[in-house]
Amino acid sequence: MTVMMAIITLTTDFGSSEYVAQMKGVILGICSEARIVDIAHDIAPGSIIEGAFVMMSSVPHFKHAVHVGVVDPGVGSARAAIVLQCERGILVGPDNGLLVPAAEKLGLETCYEIKNPDATWISKDHEVSDTFHGRDIFAPVAARLACGMRPREVGPQKKKITRIDIIGSKVTSKGAAGLILRVDRFGNVITNIPKKALKGRSSVEVSIDKKWLRARAVRTYSDGRPGELLVLASSSGLIELSVNGGRAQEKLTASPGKKIQLRFS
Repeated sequence: MTVMMAIITLTTDFGSSEYVAQMKGVILGICSEARIVDIAHDIAPGSIIEGAFVMMSSVPHFKHAVHVGVVDPGVGSARAAIVLQCERGILVGPDNGLLVPAAEKLGLETCYEIKNPDATWISKDHEVSDTFHGRDIFAPVAARLACGMRPREVGPQKKKITRIDIIGSKVTSKGAAGLILRVDRFGNVITNIPKKALKGRSSVEVSIDKKWLRARAVRTYSDGRPGELLVLASSSGLIELSVNGGRAQEKLTASPGKKIQLRFS
């Protein structure tokens, strides 16, 4: 096969486990020319919102690639397995909303449902597991797409796909309301509230689970005093909460999917 898009990225909630290695083994067994890039495997288990944000933030930095996302609490259920063909890439994964924000960043064109057994074929003695579609469906499909298979060859076109809204937030002159999208390994809490909400403000009050705390608005992490709760613009252009030398996650009891409120004084 002619190599057309030999970069394959992986985003999962598998953590440091053998499952990621098994997916890579399948990919390389089918498309040895593939270059595999790990985007993240530390997504909170089952957090489709966090996985969608990480993929959406990361895929635009690749010129052309096949992007695999596996945050799939409905694995083995009636949810479909899909391929999203985009202007600037291809996405493979479950039809649970995980892939769509990233696909829209890449110029979503068409969705195909994975139905062709040849697209997922690994070997004659390998059965598709009901609990590991990452290895048995998404990995082989991604490998074949990277090595030249056309998206329409995986199965029929699918008109309706599952969507989730991770962008929508409300900003007024008095405050803002949104969602927590991600807690990174430093304990920083990334929200879906745009950074423009902070313009001209020196401090804000922050609430998760009805507990209000004051945070100082800063430009960089080092602008805060040790242990101080800070609010700043993340590299994704969204409002982020941080603690200089600590973990905002612990101070706020934050996790992906929780609602967050800001109050301006």
